[in-house]
Amino acid sequence: PAPGGDNGPTKRPNDKDDGTNEAVALDISFPAEGYNHKKPTFLILHGLNGGSTEPYVLDLARRANKEGHTVAVLINRGLMKSPIRGMDSFHGARTSDVASAVDALLYALGAEQRGPRMPQNSRIVLVGFSMGAIIAANYTAKSKESSGLAGAICFSGTLCSEKMLLTTQASTRSLSMW
Repeated sequence: PAPGGDNGPTKRPNDKDDGTNEAVALDISFPAEGYNHKKPTFLILHGLNGGSTEPYVLDLARRANKEGHTVAVLINRGLMKSPIRGMDSFHGARTSDVASAVDALLYALGAEQRGPRMPQNSRIVLVGFSMGAIIAANYTAKSKESSGLAGAICFSGTLCSEKMLLTTQASTRSLSMW
């Protein structure tokens, strides 16, 4: 099966201290007025080697905070000096890290859980950039109604690029040049 489960993220943390207990890191920024449950919270998935200090992430976070939104950035395992706990390092096909982040945010912001219906009090919008966009699309497609999300936005992430791009005039020109 895929690292995040074939039918959506199913991997759950355990309480054992045997080296298999895993963790994800979240950087969270709040608006000056504090958390506003009426405004969506953005969960950002950065690009392959990124983090919460990337200019595109900072730009979105600062702008969203000014508009009253809370922003969380999921730091991929091992990046930004985050520890790798357990045996698994970053894997682009794993969606369980996103599920863990959504679970943590839902609980912290409104004591809710992912389930067959969208949570009522905590509205999370997943925002992915590049590799983060591919992971966001994969997570939402796998988890469907159980995603815990109010929405998802993907920037510059492609799936099946060959089928989508090779028939365009620009790609034909690029291929002939390279």
